[in-house]
Amino acid sequence: MNESVFNLIELYVKEKQGFLDQFPVKDVERAIDSVWRAYEDQKCIYAFGNGGNAAYVSNMVTDLFLHPFVSEDKGKPVSEDIPRLKILNLSESPSTITALVNDVGPDYIFSHQLINHGVDAGDLVIGFSGSGNSKNIITAFEAAKKRGATTIGVARDPGGKMKGVTDILILIPGVSTFPGQTGNNNFNFHFEDALSSISHIITGIFKMKIMEKSNG
Repeated sequence: MNESVFNLIELYVKEKQGFLDQFPVKDVERAIDSVWRAYEDQKCIYAFGNGGNAAYVSNMVTDLFLHPFVSEDKGKPVSEDIPRLKILNLSESPSTITALVNDVGPDYIFSHQLINHGVDAGDLVIGFSGSGNSKNIITAFEAAKKRGATTIGVARDPGGKMKGVTDILILIPGVSTFPGQTGNNNFNFHFEDALSSISHIITGIFKMKIMEKSNG
């Protein structure tokens, strides 16, 4: 292998290790508590993000919607007596999003979905934004808070405008010199890796709790 490529791979791993040493454990714990509270109260969880972040939203929503309710014997689902999680991905419908861009504007593609779905007190709203400043994410959080929903944001440190509109803000710290990233997005590869980790941590612990509930 080309030595420079080998060194770059080592650089990526070293940067990753540096982030993991600062992993926001307490804030992720608070997020898990909020997901569980929404589930127990049979409230709805709404999640969204832009671009690459939307792919991680899709993975998280699919995992939380299905995985906790699959038993070890995949041919035998968890009992129907165990309530399912109500969770919606507001980034997944091209027709809905493009209709809102055309008719209302790009800043409202998530907030209008929240309003039309009837987001309410006790619901949980989760948004991913690397900068913490994405206007359509901020607008959605504002609409959610106005209606009494709990808001969770995930952003690169220092969090941008998310600081003023989230109840829980999970900040991903670090800087990166790994190639392929530009300007203020220099930590974006590691940020998106962190989204996957946070999603899997929440899903795994949520599934554990569902299994305890199912067996208890």
